[in-house]
Amino acid sequence: MSTIYVPFDPEKQVDDFSIEAPRDGENGELVKVHVSDEAADMVVYLPYGYDEAREEGYKVIYLAANMPTNTWYGLGAARNIFDNAIAEGKMEPVVGVCTPYSSYDTITDVYVPFVKENYNVSEDASDWAITSYSASGMNSTYAIFDPDNFGWCAPQSTYANAGMLPEGADFADPLLKEKHILYVQAMFETYWGTMMDENPIMLSSFRENGIEITTLWPLGTHAWSAWRQGLAYMCTEWLWK
Repeated sequence: MSTIYVPFDPEKQVDDFSIEAPRDGENGELVKVHVSDEAADMVVYLPYGYDEAREEGYKVIYLAANMPTNTWYGLGAARNIFDNAIAEGKMEPVVGVCTPYSSYDTITDVYVPFVKENYNVSEDASDWAITSYSASGMNSTYAIFDPDNFGWCAPQSTYANAGMLPEGADFADPLLKEKHILYVQAMFETYWGTMMDENPIMLSSFRENGIEITTLWPLGTHAWSAWRQGLAYMCTEWLWK
């Protein structure tokens, strides 16, 4: 699963994915963090020039993984995307927190308090974003209905049907109009068959209740090539805009 980065050639290529490539200079730091004996380690991205004493706490992006490992910083190229987006002025410096495959309760009850206690991050949930993919995508979906955490929620390539919603989810709750929601679905998600056609209750229910939702349909299938595009769009076009 090695990755080879090829420079973009505008004469031979249509799409420029340079944001996914390693940056030479102004690089953030990745730190593997032991949270507790009961919780798996996480990996934290600290932006270039991170200042523990900065008066304003940093905004936070939570990257919920679908595996025991922190694949967002491997196959997901999240460090490169963060480095490039920040250095090019497309996103302000952020702290990026990659959690291994976990329940939503573990993320909010274990990882979020640990991050707040140990890093200079904002206490305001409107400054927190979460994205996740495939089976872990339900964590970003659950966050939409959580009044206490994550003002920015971006499920990627997850089921959009009733089975992925938290118990008692209420689309008429005024809270949802305060949430920022991005739904990412690759154009050729044949892995899940016609998942979007069978029961897109989540997307249709948002619209029926006047909830604004942004959608992104990257070229690709149920794979990292699509989720990297989702994260890049979040960082450069959507988050805190």
